[in-house]
Amino acid sequence: MDQKLLNTLAPKLNIKSPKVIGKAVELMRLAEAKSHTSAGLQLTGSCRAVVLLDLAASALGEPIDKTCAVKLSGQNKRIYTSSHKALECLLDMQPKITIREMAVQFGCTGAVELAHNVLKSYQTLQEDSTANDDMDFDRPLFQGAALFAACRKMKVKIEKTRLVEMVGTKRTIFDKLVAVMEGHVNKIAEEKKKKQEKGPSKRPRTFLEQLENAVIESEVTSHQQEVDDDLTREDYGAWKKRILENARKSLKAGK
Repeated sequence: MDQKLLNTLAPKLNIKSPKVIGKAVELMRLAEAKSHTSAGLQLTGSCRAVVLLDLAASALGEPIDKTCAVKLSGQNKRIYTSSHKALECLLDMQPKITIREMAVQFGCTGAVELAHNVLKSYQTLQEDSTANDDMDFDRPLFQGAALFAACRKMKVKIEKTRLVEMVGTKRTIFDKLVAVMEGHVNKIAEEKKKKQEKGPSKRPRTFLEQLENAVIESEVTSHQQEVDDDLTREDYGAWKKRILENARKSLKAGK
């Protein structure tokens, strides 16, 4: 595919900005560098060109008629959407979406906390490997796989087909990543079980709690010292009274 096809299709999509066409050319070259042939993505020349123009327009905030784009691509809406996701993923242009945002869309917010912990566990393990230094864990693929694994563990229903389409990857790749994420789910469940078996552990006191406790202990010590002093004074008074009483008795006996 060359620039001529992009220039031919742009006006039909009501794209007049040279910046959008220039961006599409830039994306075309980047896509060709990442995939040797368009057949690798199963895209026809016109479909690929329209998707590139669509992505370029979106990147620059320019509106585009999606219905017209699908018609020009020569594909149906489902195939066009799938092709769009594939190129978007190839070019690392996927919009960022969080686990919580996904969960809201799929009605499974109860699995958010576990999904976050699963992704964190997976990320920690991957970061220990120097081969994965440049891995972007904010990509929808990782977010979606973690959420799906969490939902499966909690027996919460989630529409897998729509989720796979959202993250923009092949089902086989998604399934493999989910299988890895499930290993982390089981790891987290096992660690939680061990903690429960050991019983509740005392929460470490914060600095303010330690300071407050030291003040209380100081006050208790001070109060205790005052009590001890009172008792000492009382003992001395009794001793003095006893000595004086014995002295008086001795004087009387001497007379």
